[in-house]
Amino acid sequence: MDAPGAGPRRQKVSLKPGHSAMDWEQCKKKTNVKGIDPSYFPLRVDKEELSRHKGLDDFWICLGKKVYNLTAYLEYHPGGVEILKNCAGKDATSIFNKYHRWVNYERILDECFIGFMV
Repeated sequence: MDAPGAGPRRQKVSLKPGHSAMDWEQCKKKTNVKGIDPSYFPLRVDKEELSRHKGLDDFWICLGKKVYNLTAYLEYHPGGVEILKNCAGKDATSIFNKYHRWVNYERILDECFIGFMV
């Protein structure tokens, strides 16, 4: 039975070897996961621009008025890539809060932060 106020139970997804939360922490320290020219940081992104980045090889989302390039993170997401596909190029704040309101995404995705929604 779900806890009161909790969202529906999610199915567990097996991640590839080397794709744990600890592996993600190492990856983002060693790699430029932002995927943008540092001279453009932070970007100012409108809804139209956000919607252009919805492929698995170019995957942006908005969470809490901040824009993140999740391209490098997709394979590390504990719920798997498939569940994230519906959020590609969109503001995912409400769906994130529905399922993960206790998760500190700003900490997990700190190196993926690329700008602000305008």
